[in-house]
Amino acid sequence: HIQNLGDSLRATVECASAADMFDAWKRVQAEFSIVDAGVDGRTESNGRLKNNLLTEKLKPPDMLINVVFEAEGYSMVAEIQIHLREIHRLKQERHLHYEIGRAQDIFAIRR
Repeated sequence: HIQNLGDSLRATVECASAADMFDAWKRVQAEFSIVDAGVDGRTESNGRLKNNLLTEKLKPPDMLINVVFEAEGYSMVAEIQIHLREIHRLKQERHLHYEIGRAQDIFAIRR
């Protein structure tokens, strides 16, 4: 059985500015036909956006998008992360601290 499964397919887009982040989002939205649920009578979408730009929580300003990736007759869920470049690099440097904070014990920490 599987004890720990991360994202099987993940892409990261680093952007120089907020305008670049918005452009990247619009391209992902168009490519994967992501729509807001309930818009134009639609109740389903090919993706889901977790927009940390609009949260009041203490989180890095990023966009995490789950999409259905299809290739050669196969489909799987993938994650596309859109980050501001400088903040993403800081986030990577601090990732070990994040893992330590989440760990239930010393053996759960992965590097």
